[in-house]
Amino acid sequence: MTNQTIRLSKYLMALFCCSLVGMPSVFAKIDVTTDAFPVSTSGNCEQGALIFLEISGNHFPMASPETPVYLKLQLDKEVKLGTTLVNVAQSEALGLDLGPIFLPLYMPENSGAIFDTLGAPADTLSIVRWVAGEDSIWLRVQRPTTTWIDTGGGTEAPTSSTPVRTMFSAEASRSWETLSGFHTEGRANLPFSTRDLSAGANTFSAAISTLLCLDMRESGVRPQPAPSDESIVNIELTLWRGPLDGLTSEADAVEFPQGLMVPATVTGDTEVASVVDIQCSGNWPLRDPVVTGPSTCGDPGGWVEQTQEFGFNVFCGSNRGVHHGSRFILTWPEEEPLYFEVAVDGEGNPIDASDVSGRADTVRLADAVFGGTTTSDGQFTAPYAERDHLRQVNGRWMAKGAEIMYQGVGESVEISADYSFTVSHPTNGETTDVVGNMQVLATGWDSSLDTDPRFSLPQQAIRCPPSYIEAFNGHTGDLAVFQGCE
Repeated sequence: MTNQTIRLSKYLMALFCCSLVGMPSVFAKIDVTTDAFPVSTSGNCEQGALIFLEISGNHFPMASPETPVYLKLQLDKEVKLGTTLVNVAQSEALGLDLGPIFLPLYMPENSGAIFDTLGAPADTLSIVRWVAGEDSIWLRVQRPTTTWIDTGGGTEAPTSSTPVRTMFSAEASRSWETLSGFHTEGRANLPFSTRDLSAGANTFSAAISTLLCLDMRESGVRPQPAPSDESIVNIELTLWRGPLDGLTSEADAVEFPQGLMVPATVTGDTEVASVVDIQCSGNWPLRDPVVTGPSTCGDPGGWVEQTQEFGFNVFCGSNRGVHHGSRFILTWPEEEPLYFEVAVDGEGNPIDASDVSGRADTVRLADAVFGGTTTSDGQFTAPYAERDHLRQVNGRWMAKGAEIMYQGVGESVEISADYSFTVSHPTNGETTDVVGNMQVLATGWDSSLDTDPRFSLPQQAIRCPPSYIEAFNGHTGDLAVFQGCE
């Protein structure tokens, strides 16, 4: 994917009434700058903008753990978050650390006097909710801006000449590279984004990526060259006064708010993604004539099988290509007596395939019922199926679909492969054409892991998880025929 850098700035003018925060009215001004990638209209985990927020005034003078202020960043056009980073209520149930992520505050170059340092405590700003399927990220401010700048003779709030910034939607390594130097100089309150407030600047394992991953599949965004108001994903930033207890008590995707929004006027651009049309297609090379297979005659309750091969090429443009983790799914029509054999354990139950597929609710298929080999010798996983595809036929577990996942190095444009399958047919005496449906869900990159060994943990990814787009979904045409009884 080709990076497209978009520099944009907006000013949020929020009027705080004395009835809301217990003090005379003031104006808050937050400068937002983003650095965005182009994204696909149909991807499930497209990477969005790197986001900077800059505070240049005494905007949160009464913020405290008891009276926090919340910043809500809401995606427009029905775009959803593609990953869960913070879900306090679900953390224990899943056995995952999904607790709050503390975001560093820092004084950028040329901010303040030479002896000024950052006085804001390390727990001042945090992400308190970031849940897949929802459209908003929630940040919490719990320390007053009057404590953010340490002048050596006391503390004061940021000003236009002494602004304070934060950054998120960044990989862990970039967070450290950007902030560790400021932290050493006392001009940042954390060396990187983290859940561990006690971590030192070189405790690299404590750094956390906060990548903005976008689920575009149900959005109303149109690709360029559609007008910008239809092809750009924006965020709306609003301020809220709590309590917003549901942010940490609700496990499932829910709609907020529960609290009180501070009136705000927003001007300027708010772009976090520019949507492009990524064209994918599939084609069938010339094939041998349709083969007539075995007869379906025989004792009722029996089975006959046929093994065949076919070639198929899948192409994705705009430098996206087809990569490691792409999924190739062959299914048979529900109305036709065509099946893949399911692998079972000693008690006759389907065997879980989550270790192969990486997903729950999948089961293993019998060896070699579906497989593939690319022209570049790339490998595929063993075959598996969704549990929804399972059927019991003639006392056996069978599946209407089979899936394999590409495990080789990605190709920047196209993958060509030869596939083989073994299809099972009950001995019911019927003639059946073997016609299936091929679906390809192509990923846009091979790996999300950072190659820097200091930041190699899964939670320190350098990119969003590989995003799937549907590259092809269509009929295979006649592949073979099962011969019925005369």
